[in-house]
Amino acid sequence: MPHLCDNTYQQSPGESLHNILLAHGFSSDIPPVRQSRRFRHIVNPFSAGPGSQAQAMQALTFAAMQQAADCVEGNPTDGAVRPDVRFRAAAMPGDIDFAKRFFPDTVPLSRSILDVRTFEVPRPLPLLFDLIEAALGDDVDTIIFTNVDILPLPHFYAAISRLLDYGFDMLVINRRTIDAACPDPSLLSLLFADCGRRHEGHDCFVLSVAAIRRFIRTNACVGAAAVMRGLIYNMVASATRMLILTDVHLTCHLGDDKTWASPALEDYIHHNWDEAIALLRQLAPAHPDRFTAFCEALPDRVRIQRDTQGIRIVKAPGSNRPFPKIDS
Repeated sequence: MPHLCDNTYQQSPGESLHNILLAHGFSSDIPPVRQSRRFRHIVNPFSAGPGSQAQAMQALTFAAMQQAADCVEGNPTDGAVRPDVRFRAAAMPGDIDFAKRFFPDTVPLSRSILDVRTFEVPRPLPLLFDLIEAALGDDVDTIIFTNVDILPLPHFYAAISRLLDYGFDMLVINRRTIDAACPDPSLLSLLFADCGRRHEGHDCFVLSVAAIRRFIRTNACVGAAAVMRGLIYNMVASATRMLILTDVHLTCHLGDDKTWASPALEDYIHHNWDEAIALLRQLAPAHPDRFTAFCEALPDRVRIQRDTQGIRIVKAPGSNRPFPKIDS
């Protein structure tokens, strides 16, 4: 069912945005009142070897971001009120110079996951909530966070602004995967012409600044699977009307290498799941019906059970994956 719980709606495969609006009592024939919005799009650049695929992919992403921002500024047909789009990078100290090549507004991160705990193979991966909180400020009202390999299409910021005008206050936008190609900014128009394939990963988030200030932070780290689960749990707890878009052409990614799921990252992945489950234990008692329905509706690894003792977090039926700190 599209409604995962009382406040969260997930697009079905092939479901149009028109039908999503109808399901929420809106009509796409009657435009909403446009509001002035101030976006800050934050990313986490990392230095890679000159000529490397990682460096080229990031340069492509940042070119796509700028192109989308330019389209907002230069589109006179999209109404008088256009979103103000600002960029910020948050980077580890060794990556600052690389980040500043693309983003004059670059802030340093003061710690990594290695300041939280030890791992078999030390990797100074940033903490997700450090990145999100680095975007906050009185000069913006909406934060957009994406991974550095997610390409926004030219209509990206305008479409987000319109969805917010319709009353959605939290958005998760799943990318489309296009076949790996040359990451050349001069080829962006051809890359965007490819509709690509649906992808189940969550890698683009639109958050209100007011909501972020209510979030319970975790120590999940980027670069490993399950990092976004705690963020999504926070969004579900705080949203008035949350929308997960799984089949739209707003972002894309070249190829599907899934480096974040590498067995070499197993202890980082376990750490991220530990953080997510600890957070769910805090959030679910305040919204038991909501989180019971949400976890049941998703192909998640966990379920919530309730009895006279309160709530328990248990493995989803058929899940054989390990959980270091889950209830029995």
